[in-house]
Amino acid sequence: MKETSQDCEDGVASKRPRIDAPPLKEEEGDDENKSDVLLIRNLVRPFTLKQLKELLERTGTLEDFWINKIKSHCLVRFSSASEAGETRRALDDVKWPSSNPKRLSVTFSSREKMEETVKESSSFQAPKR
Repeated sequence: MKETSQDCEDGVASKRPRIDAPPLKEEEGDDENKSDVLLIRNLVRPFTLKQLKELLERTGTLEDFWINKIKSHCLVRFSSASEAGETRRALDDVKWPSSNPKRLSVTFSSREKMEETVKESSSFQAPKR
């Protein structure tokens, strides 16, 4: 059985044999929740926002983007659900950047969740010292 995993060196995905899980098919996973918004978790620095956005723009047009303060996860809205789906297929379970000990977790989210997250993060102010 030929199964693959992906690592991303300098933003380029390569395929390697893997036995522990079958490849994700388009109709599997959270396809019933398919939307134009993705939640990307397990980001590990060092990387720049420009590098991350360039990686995401390879598979679609970014309409909106939010990342948390420590750059560990982000929400991205694409111009269509199909672009978001293509990005999910390309980046889920990928090591990026190559120094990242974790694999990216890419799942569908919603515009409502993105709006709520952006609102909550902008209303939170750290106490001044």
